[in-house]
Amino acid sequence: MKKVSFRKLLCLFLCVCLLLICSACGKSDSNGKETGDNLDKLYEQGLKLADTMQELCSNESYIKSVAGGVEELTSKIAELSNGNYENSTAVYQVSVEQSVMEAYLTLMGLDTKNLSDNLKNSIINKSYGSIINILNSKSGVTSLAVSGVITANSTFVCNALQSPTIYIYQYPDSYPVCISFIPGEDGAVSANSSYILLDNLKDADENNFSDTLSSSFTAIGLTPDISKIK
Repeated sequence: MKKVSFRKLLCLFLCVCLLLICSACGKSDSNGKETGDNLDKLYEQGLKLADTMQELCSNESYIKSVAGGVEELTSKIAELSNGNYENSTAVYQVSVEQSVMEAYLTLMGLDTKNLSDNLKNSIINKSYGSIINILNSKSGVTSLAVSGVITANSTFVCNALQSPTIYIYQYPDSYPVCISFIPGEDGAVSANSSYILLDNLKDADENNFSDTLSSSFTAIGLTPDISKIK
């Protein structure tokens, strides 16, 4: 097996993420809970992004360009490509109140008290994507790198979404898919997807998935509200 240093894998992850960045409804309550048509719109958009990620995992040209022949990366991507992603078994909404997110950022070493509202909101919105990176880092640098290169994003209109929220799609015997939805101006919503490459979530059944997910967030110091919506 071709051994690759932690530094090389980390550099590869950061470089590809930089490349991707550069190329780059119903009622809603105050905590980001979605209902009715709005929930369905977010749900459908999430499914499209999950399908796009599966296409990436099966595209040999793309894999070659981002993995650079690193066996650890290609093996993990192949595992995702062979996953059972035809139909999700359940979907969970993860909501984090702004005060909880601010406390979490403080715990991570960033004090938001003296920031302007615009800068604070911008940092909090970006932090939703960072949460999944932190979760994946618990599985090692290979998982972190793969989660950075196998990702998809889209922009659509959903006027009812007033605060960021996360949908997590559970699939049988496969790693879950995470979609973060971030509201912008004039009803625009930015959606970003990635896999959560934690074995305990992959192995969890529908009866204990929610508890396992909650424990995974607790392990990184975050206590969001998790509810099953599908």
